[in-house]
Amino acid sequence: MPASRVSGLLSDLLLDVPLARGQGDAAVLLHTLERAARLTPVFADAPTPVDGWLAEAEALARDPLQARTLARLTIRMAEVHMHRGQLATALQALADAETQAPVMDEEERTWLRATRARVWVRQQRLADAARELETLDAASWRVLVAVGELALESGDLPRARDTFSRTLSALPWQQVEERIAGQQSLAFIALVRGEPVVAVRHLEAALDGLRAVAYWPEVIATSVTLGGLHTALGHHGVAQRLFAQARELSERHPSPPWEALGQMGVARLNALQGRTDAAVQAALDAARRLARQGSLVGYVGMLVFVARLHTDAGQHDQAYRTLATGVAIAKHRAWPQVERLLREKIDHLRNEVMGPADFDAMVQRLLDAAHPA
Repeated sequence: MPASRVSGLLSDLLLDVPLARGQGDAAVLLHTLERAARLTPVFADAPTPVDGWLAEAEALARDPLQARTLARLTIRMAEVHMHRGQLATALQALADAETQAPVMDEEERTWLRATRARVWVRQQRLADAARELETLDAASWRVLVAVGELALESGDLPRARDTFSRTLSALPWQQVEERIAGQQSLAFIALVRGEPVVAVRHLEAALDGLRAVAYWPEVIATSVTLGGLHTALGHHGVAQRLFAQARELSERHPSPPWEALGQMGVARLNALQGRTDAAVQAALDAARRLARQGSLVGYVGMLVFVARLHTDAGQHDQAYRTLATGVAIAKHRAWPQVERLLREKIDHLRNEVMGPADFDAMVQRLLDAAHPA
């Protein structure tokens, strides 16, 4: 999906709305507003015209009443609430839309139910989501998105990878929001499976999409993560360019939750030059911020990076503390896949790096120090 094509689509959508208003035809304006609201991607913490378009379209669809159009607008509003983490509000919107089920076609009903399953996945109601999806058209790209998210949250990484791959093949190219999320999910799965080359490929595709939609906070976070992967693969020139871009963007688009990310490139380069303490401090700061923002890929990348720095320096106790803290945060945030990955890193530290006896003795010393007799 060329970035220029995506940028062109979004530019057209922005221009189409005022042009349609100028025509003075309510039906044309309603169609244009609905199309723009459905195809313009929404991100949790980014400003968007979608809310205003939906409100304007809803008013037009109510006078005179166009129940089917109103239902579609309400489902899209539920998706917007879902992306912002407003899950109870999303479910209420879907319940409102469902009152128009008799006038919907099969595709619209599938969209509604698949969206409800996605909300339930985010609420960790995985059994409810699975039951909802069992009776839906498995070939629908909307259903594939929901099935992939359910598989990922359930820890079924092979099924998640297969589903997201099929999703990207089935997605209409205009579905920018889902294409970016699919690439990010495949990148996360690759990171969990220890496949950095595959993760790079998917993150680069996601980064192209993020740049095209000008979602700069996630562009910065993804550039940092990519730079770290390229560093690990020995591609230092590529890594330096990505870090420099991230730092420049963080200066041009400052935002408190993302300020540390612009410094991460410097931190990783400091690590290459043996300046471990500075790199660790910046990485931990970024990890905390990413955890608050819900960025799984960035959070995992930062913690694993810090643990590797400590391990390389022979500071095994610090590596363990970092990973164990990450496990505790993942449990608190209900991120089972992150918890599994970090536990695997702890197991690697125990069994491959230190040896079980030395590792267990180290953990006991840490416990004794934390809880003296």
